[in-house]
Amino acid sequence: MSMTVLVDIISELPLPMRDQIEGYANSIEEAGNDIFRQANIQFDKRLLDELVLIVGIRRLWTLVDCQKRLLENSLTAVEREGGEGFTVGGGVLARHSQKTQMLVNLWWKLLEQVEKLGLIRYVTAGSVLDVLRLLSEEERGH
Repeated sequence: MSMTVLVDIISELPLPMRDQIEGYANSIEEAGNDIFRQANIQFDKRLLDELVLIVGIRRLWTLVDCQKRLLENSLTAVEREGGEGFTVGGGVLARHSQKTQMLVNLWWKLLEQVEKLGLIRYVTAGSVLDVLRLLSEEERGH
């Protein structure tokens, strides 16, 4: 069930990004028993479904966040040297270029949705084990 929801969420993303997110979520699902064992948590199929969905969303967050940070850091370095931007694939990336703004807007929209869904603590957790522990604690009411 969680994979169906995740696939629906990412359906409009570019194919390489979808494949990466789905592949990662599938690998977490396949390794579920081992992940629960490493986290010292009793295996629970429903909890695994939640974990798979959240780590898929977490992977999407990581992909977008890393690209935004990389772009911003690169632009800051170019600006320090007196430049305004740089060329990638025939397009110019600058602080206020359309492509840069699209990425920044996507980041903000994704952040807004992650916060709205109450997932920020999961997408910023240190590891998959940490995500599972947070889910388990939440389930137990802690």
